[in-house]
Amino acid sequence: MKRKVLILIALFLVSGVSYVAHTLYQVLNPETLFETQPHTEENADTKQPIQNDKEVSVHIRQPEEQYRFDEDRINILLLGLDADQERYETMKAFRTDTIILLSIDFQANQVYLISIPRDSYVKIPGRQQRDKINTAFVWGGGFNGKGFERTIETVSSFLGGIPIHYYVGIDMNAFVEIVDIMGGVEFEVDVPVKIGGRELKPGLQRLGGQQVLDYCRNRHFPWGDIQRVKNQQKMLLAIFDQLKSSKQLLNVSKYYEVVKSKVYTNLNAKQIAALGVFGMKLDLSNIHTYSIPGDFLNIDGISYWGVNQYGKKDLVKEIFGVEIEIDRRDDVRYIKKELEEKLKALKAAINEANDMINKAQKVMSTYFAYVKEEEKAGVESRIDKVRQSIDIEDVASIKTATRELKDYTDRLAQMCAQRKKEDEERKAHEQALVKARKDAQQVIQWATAQIEEKGDRLSPQDRQRIEASIASVNEALKGQNVQDIINKTAELKKQAEAIFNAIEQEKEKGNNDTRKEPSSPPQGGTDDPNGGEVPENGQDNSQAPDDNQEPAGDGQDNSEAVRNEQRV
Repeated sequence: MKRKVLILIALFLVSGVSYVAHTLYQVLNPETLFETQPHTEENADTKQPIQNDKEVSVHIRQPEEQYRFDEDRINILLLGLDADQERYETMKAFRTDTIILLSIDFQANQVYLISIPRDSYVKIPGRQQRDKINTAFVWGGGFNGKGFERTIETVSSFLGGIPIHYYVGIDMNAFVEIVDIMGGVEFEVDVPVKIGGRELKPGLQRLGGQQVLDYCRNRHFPWGDIQRVKNQQKMLLAIFDQLKSSKQLLNVSKYYEVVKSKVYTNLNAKQIAALGVFGMKLDLSNIHTYSIPGDFLNIDGISYWGVNQYGKKDLVKEIFGVEIEIDRRDDVRYIKKELEEKLKALKAAINEANDMINKAQKVMSTYFAYVKEEEKAGVESRIDKVRQSIDIEDVASIKTATRELKDYTDRLAQMCAQRKKEDEERKAHEQALVKARKDAQQVIQWATAQIEEKGDRLSPQDRQRIEASIASVNEALKGQNVQDIINKTAELKKQAEAIFNAIEQEKEKGNNDTRKEPSSPPQGGTDDPNGGEVPENGQDNSQAPDDNQEPAGDGQDNSEAVRNEQRV
């Protein structure tokens, strides 16, 4: 019986020693602990701790591996989230303001840190438009959605399909706590830092967790976020150097246990411990830092980091030894050229819009007396729409609003021009009508006076004819037809002149016959061919008023008005 117990104890000890030995072997040979195949839908179910210590399942779907990578190499995406205790209570969406791809070559004992500026202008899977790379986490649904999956997918796609095997995400609370656990960091602060009412002065000093966070968050530099990326890399190297020199890297798994409720990762404790042991093999010379090259972009008033796609391609070639495909349309220089052309088109559209506004206002001024209130309001509302489209600097909206204003203004100008023409014709007609009526009245007065003057010398038939013509003119005067009045007035004048001239000629003939016989000169000693009857004005009143002679008091030339009326 004792022998059996001893055998069981021996087996147990052997098993325990074997397990410890195997575990130790894995920790000392970390490449055996890590999967180097991209995660798929079948093997991607991992657990990530979240703020309330609950666990949720996360699918990490990678693009198909396009290139052959070294199996002894793993890629871990390090994400710093802009979340702290206060923001958890006030905000529902967070961004990954620190994005670093950590690539580890176990065989060569080399580590590569590739920092991706948070404002990098990239394509985000599932969205049509480019956006800042740090918004991928938000578009993926954040902590409780597929924020990490979308971020990993975005970074992998951005780097040409480089597989990302693992991720580690920490918020600002966890970062501060980790630094405090390790006893702070001795660091040469190069610039003064002021943030959140706290101040950090330059100089070599030991920084606590909050001070380290403030230094890493500070971006008050001419190069803003790009300089902050460099500062973050410097701080990470300082933290690594201190952890290694104090052999705290061997305790990294213990640190993780303390803050794991604030760390989001698909690494397990054994893998984290193995990474700490591997880190002890490294010197700072084995760690290489990179940053995605590019230049600043300003799009619609928002600052972005435009990526130099050719520089990115060279960087991936240098680090991973593979050629990736790039789209030149994503290159910062191409985008800048597009923006310049867009700006040129915007300026042209704005100039055209302003010209159209001026034209519309000129039409309003030119035809002020002929524009109705609702039409004026229509022009003003369309001008406001054009100005609003200019404010948002959208070329398509500006062109649409300008075209609507032009169409409306052109129609209004045509209508107002027609109204003006009709108004001028009406005024000309009124002037011609006044003159025609005045001329007609003068001819009627003259004819009536001649009828009285001729008396019995005017035959009843001629009197009847003249009175009929006068009646016809009076009838025409009741209407508005200028030409009818002119025609009937002319007919009266012609008829009356013919009759009255015949009477005067007959009278003249009688006077000549009388002068053949001796007679006494007319009283007053005047040889009067009219038999001594001289009109008071010394003129022959048998002649009708001259149509071309303007009546007294009417100094206007209405011939143009008459012609206008005749055209009507």
